[in-house]
Amino acid sequence: MAKFFMFENKDAGLLYEKTLLENGHFKLDRWVYMNKANFGLIDHEHAGNRVMLLRDFLATRPIFIYPHTPLAYFIWDEIPDVLPVSCNFVAGSAAVNSMRAYGYPHRVEACGFTRCEVKPFQPTAGTKLLFVPARLRGGSGGYATKEYTEATPEAFQFVLDHLKYFEQVTICYTHDFVNESDYLTSGIKFVKTDPRLSPSPTADMLENIDEADIVISCETVGCLAVARGKPTVFYNAKFTPALSGRYVHSYELYREFYQFPVTLEDCTINDVLDLRKASNAEIEKWKCGNIGENFNPQKFMDIVREYVS
Repeated sequence: MAKFFMFENKDAGLLYEKTLLENGHFKLDRWVYMNKANFGLIDHEHAGNRVMLLRDFLATRPIFIYPHTPLAYFIWDEIPDVLPVSCNFVAGSAAVNSMRAYGYPHRVEACGFTRCEVKPFQPTAGTKLLFVPARLRGGSGGYATKEYTEATPEAFQFVLDHLKYFEQVTICYTHDFVNESDYLTSGIKFVKTDPRLSPSPTADMLENIDEADIVISCETVGCLAVARGKPTVFYNAKFTPALSGRYVHSYELYREFYQFPVTLEDCTINDVLDLRKASNAEIEKWKCGNIGENFNPQKFMDIVREYVS
């Protein structure tokens, strides 16, 4: 069977990789051996000096894209000359509609959600809160945008101001978000993580999500919580997506598909607690478009076989 190289983004492409291996394809040990491959599987084409290598590869062999994150489908809105990949795989119809709206020129196919099993909404009377702030970047630190720099401490303050409403508060964070010693008497459970170092960051986060009754977060963790059927509030949900600090060009063309409908900045504590009682129609619509169904390995392989013998 065919050999493939892969750009790995932590465990984001694990199910795509597993499906290829189960269907007899062989993964090269490192992407630097890509010239020996029959096809490629990447999460995006924007890192370092890889674009020219990928463009040369595409002259004779196919490349497929899997989701860098569940909501990363905005990143080709930023690039004027995207690579002519064979197929850009996404989770659901919201990604397909958004990429069409901003003029992505190549094939896009929704193959379902790969990060975890998709579950129906789970109403609850429990009040265990999980708060997961946006990830601070490594090295020099800092947040991806000025909006997250401003909104993250405000979201944390919301949690601190309403501790009495929750039987347990768990805060899962990276790097130096807080000095835990400042909150020794608060009752907060702090869990420090680093998805870049963990061999299974998604599984680690799902353990925290599955133990919670309510989740306040954003982006990938927010998607995981919605996928698991948890009452979920995003913070900073109205921001314009940015790639490496550069805001996308055409967001208003697809905001209706992308933006999570319930944002913490518009909520009272009662609004947050009320989300536990029953499914929210707007969230369920967003979930249908952005999470979709469970991953469809047959559809994925059928499309790969159109280009790879």
